[in-house]
Amino acid sequence: MIAIRFEFLAGRFHGTPWDRAVNEGDIEWPPSPWRILRALVAGWHLAGAKDVSTLRRILDRLATAPSFILPPWTAGHTRHYMPQGTLKKGKLATSLVLDAFVAFRERNARAYVVWQNVDMSSDEVAALRSVCSHITYIGRAESWCAAEVIEGNPALDSDDIVVDLASVSEGPGMRLRRLGAAADMRGQGLLRSLSEPTSDMRLRGKRQPDGTTWYEYILPPLTESAQAVEPRSCPTAWCTSRGLAKSAS
Repeated sequence: MIAIRFEFLAGRFHGTPWDRAVNEGDIEWPPSPWRILRALVAGWHLAGAKDVSTLRRILDRLATAPSFILPPWTAGHTRHYMPQGTLKKGKLATSLVLDAFVAFRERNARAYVVWQNVDMSSDEVAALRSVCSHITYIGRAESWCAAEVIEGNPALDSDDIVVDLASVSEGPGMRLRRLGAAADMRGQGLLRSLSEPTSDMRLRGKRQPDGTTWYEYILPPLTESAQAVEPRSCPTAWCTSRGLAKSAS
């Protein structure tokens, strides 16, 4: 078993799902497996690593769908009226931009991404540790984090939330779609697809990266003690009715 612990230094996660626009206010929590793999590729480049074969082996092992152990959270957003540099009815024109996020109960909250049936050699684990040490955010750049490899089962707190695939999860819950690598996408093709900038993918007329598929997860019903809400858009009336923050504190 291999796990990566993400410690969110500012107590927030910002990230827009692959099939959503930023102003829809949706939040990709937990982060998609594809986003996590892309963060590993970025960390590998920042580490200055040159052994591409080791990176490909690591990505191949972690390309299977993981499970998640999440701390309690709540959803919120800020609204930014960005100046457009033109006048409209005598006033400076602005454009509304939403910044949706999940906020954790405390700073330095920890989330775990867990691959239960994955084993790695000592050299691969060492390389993965180096890669993770160079990851400074996941999602948008505001999602400051520290990443660390964990060998063995992470210790769960009583209010932690376990999110697993719908195919193996038992009981009721909300279904979440998250982007991940397809079963036949491995090796150099996987690395190439993970490395392609999203803007280049859009220019090719693609709506999602090559070799990807959608995983379906089950978010179990959240207990009262978790003091969390389901991650979704947060319009003003919805936030007001639930006492959620609508602006940055």
